[in-house]
Amino acid sequence: MGSHYAILCVDRNVSGPDLRSAYHRQARKWHPDKHAGGEEHATEVFKSISLAYQVLSDPDTRARYDESLAIAAARHSTEQEPSWRSAPADPGLSDLDMGLLGVLIDVLDDVFEVASEVFLGLVDWL
Repeated sequence: MGSHYAILCVDRNVSGPDLRSAYHRQARKWHPDKHAGGEEHATEVFKSISLAYQVLSDPDTRARYDESLAIAAARHSTEQEPSWRSAPADPGLSDLDMGLLGVLIDVLDDVFEVASEVFLGLVDWL
């Protein structure tokens, strides 16, 4: 659920005009000026919304993103989920919070994978 599609609350086959409408709807909802006292959280969500639209609105970038989603899905379908990822969700979190949490987990997985490759490369070099 941590995909750019989930952040904008759209399907993967969304058209350009519908994507733009979804972006504007989410941007208005999460604009930091509308969240007195919670500007930091709203700013982070707003940045995620902007990034999602930037990626999905460009056809070439969107195609590469969709390809990376397909590769990640294939990779994850052959791996066993770590127990910390399959833990029940906190009922106090909204769907958007869970989506952002999913994005964070995916990013941290990627960082860990790259760091592991770098470390293994250093070990081989030594």
